[in-house]
Amino acid sequence: MDTDSLAVHSIVEQLRSYSQRQFSGCIEIQDQQEQHWYLHYHLGRIIWATGGHHSHRRWRRLMSQHKLHVDLSKISLRTPEEISYWDYHVLVILLKRQSFTRDQISPVVEHSVHEVLFDVLQQAAAQQITYYGEVHRTLSATITLLHGEQAVNQVYDEWL
Repeated sequence: MDTDSLAVHSIVEQLRSYSQRQFSGCIEIQDQQEQHWYLHYHLGRIIWATGGHHSHRRWRRLMSQHKLHVDLSKISLRTPEEISYWDYHVLVILLKRQSFTRDQISPVVEHSVHEVLFDVLQQAAAQQITYYGEVHRTLSATITLLHGEQAVNQVYDEWL
C-alpha cells in the first residue's frame, strides 16, 4: 500500500469509527490549503455534508438535478446555525413549509454527502488532511439519516 492509499485508508477507517461509536456532532476536515469540509453525524448516521471550494455551486446543481426550484429571496435565516449551514437549513425550511416532500429532498442530502466524501478521499490521496470531531456542534433538524459506514464504504469502493 503506497502512502496515498494509506492516507485514504486512514481517513476511511476514522470515518467508519465515528459511525461505529454512534458519534453525534460535526467532523471538520481541512487540507493544507485550508479548504474545509463538514460531516454532520447523529448517533453514527450522517445527516449532512458540505464544504469544499464550490459548495454553493454543488448545492445549486443538486437542487436543479432533482428539479427543486427555489426562490432564495423568500427564505430568511435567523440563527447563526442557520446562516452557517444555510444550504441544509433551506432544505429544512422547504420541508417544513411543505414546498417539497422528504422523498424529494432526501436525494439532495444523499448526493451531497456522497460528493463531499469523494472530495475528501481525493484530497487525502493528494495531500495531508486533518480532521476532528466536535460533539457540541450538531444540526438541530434532521431530514434523513444515512448509514455512515455504508456511505463511506460505497464512496471508498467507487474511489478505488
